[in-house]
Amino acid sequence: MADLRCALTPARRTRASPLLARVGGIDRPIYESVAGMFAYHPDSTDSGNIGTTCHQLAGENTSFDGRFRRLLSCDRDELGDRLRPVILAAKAKGIPVNYEALFG
Repeated sequence: MADLRCALTPARRTRASPLLARVGGIDRPIYESVAGMFAYHPDSTDSGNIGTTCHQLAGENTSFDGRFRRLLSCDRDELGDRLRPVILAAKAKGIPVNYEALFG
């Protein structure tokens, strides 16, 4: 998992390359981001989507609104960076994430 977390750091991404290659994720930013986030918070579910996760986080934390607005306003290139704090917040609250839905 430590090597897979390196997928989120450009300078250390090569450590994750053998694992990313198994799923065809080399040079595919969405695969790199989702794999790295999964390595930080592997508690997954097959229901809901990132909106469901955000809804659960917002219900427990009034300060989540700003993070959610930044997520909504980002472009595709920023998505990985904007999702990371959401995933870490989900980990802190014990909320599972539907990682499979992030690929869709």
